[in-house]
Amino acid sequence: MLRGWNNLFYLKEHRTQILSIGALLLVLLAFGSIDYSSERYVGYDLHTYIRMAESSPALDMSINTPHRFRVLAPWLAGLVPLSVPVAFKTLTMVCLLWACICLYFLFRHMAYSSRLSLALLFMLVLNPYTIGFVSWNYFQLHDTLGFALLVSILLAGMKKRFVLTTILLILGALTREFCMLAVPVLCCHSFRLKDRAFLVKIAFASLPAVVSYFLLRWFLTRDNVEIFSMAFRWKANLGPESLLRIFVNVWAPLSFLPLVFWRESMAFIKQNYEWLLLLILVYISTFFAGDKERLLLPGVTAFFVLVGWLLKDMPGRLLYGILLIFAFIPGYIHNQIGVINWPARNMTLYVRVGALVCLTVFVMVYQYREKHKN
Repeated sequence: MLRGWNNLFYLKEHRTQILSIGALLLVLLAFGSIDYSSERYVGYDLHTYIRMAESSPALDMSINTPHRFRVLAPWLAGLVPLSVPVAFKTLTMVCLLWACICLYFLFRHMAYSSRLSLALLFMLVLNPYTIGFVSWNYFQLHDTLGFALLVSILLAGMKKRFVLTTILLILGALTREFCMLAVPVLCCHSFRLKDRAFLVKIAFASLPAVVSYFLLRWFLTRDNVEIFSMAFRWKANLGPESLLRIFVNVWAPLSFLPLVFWRESMAFIKQNYEWLLLLILVYISTFFAGDKERLLLPGVTAFFVLVGWLLKDMPGRLLYGILLIFAFIPGYIHNQIGVINWPARNMTLYVRVGALVCLTVFVMVYQYREKHKN
């Protein structure tokens, strides 16, 4: 028996995956940590989550909505026998690694190669506005835990682990609103498969989570939700700058890959339209909040499943290396997050635009040469 375990551990593929997890942790830690005591961040909602953790295991009813409904993450941080900031940072790293492992298996479930799946993970982690931001501002643990739960729910649901899906959905309902987006996505997945039994099982699996979601809000509500404020944000987020930020900047330097490979993108949508539904729902949710790019974190799953589809039939080593280099540069050169902190915000923009243009041109040339090689 021990011999069998040793053989399993020393397989080259497993060694690569284990080393990759360690490398991913280093990439995440390299984003640094927010100086939460600085006056610059006095208005950030991180102080709300610190208060919630400090009151754990009790619930602080003085917290405003919707923060009060995101109980699970700060509650867990408060229970960890560490100082509150260290507990948030530790749990954030654990949740991000958990999400990466689940994403790897999700990519493999989509029949992507091990090499492509790992390349996608590193490109994904190097995004400073989604993964990078929650790694840096580790008090957004509800986003990180919610993201890990969302990926886990989708993976468990697609693998037809319905009991596990039920448990994860309940945890998601107590963590972050976007976890509930998994329900319509899995239902859409069942429609694509034309599997009525799958749809019925997903409906029953999601019922306890839906009940928990609304009961939580009923028990913890002491005032009305800010409907008018949300409507105002919807209007503000329709400006050109906001649209560029959420459609181009957040995915740079990979933003234009779906347009370059537009035929492959259309084929992907026809064959996997549940991922398009997830991305649409995530985009709709971003219009009801003040933040822009960070709120697209749950859409990372759908976008990189699409990127993997576009790259899966291409010769890997050179292309993946170039992609990772171009992802690394804008990922770590930033005016606020990253290894190299520019003094001016404009410099961050120039770097991202430069990487976006260069990578897009490179991929177009690469695609042309591959088509005309013979």
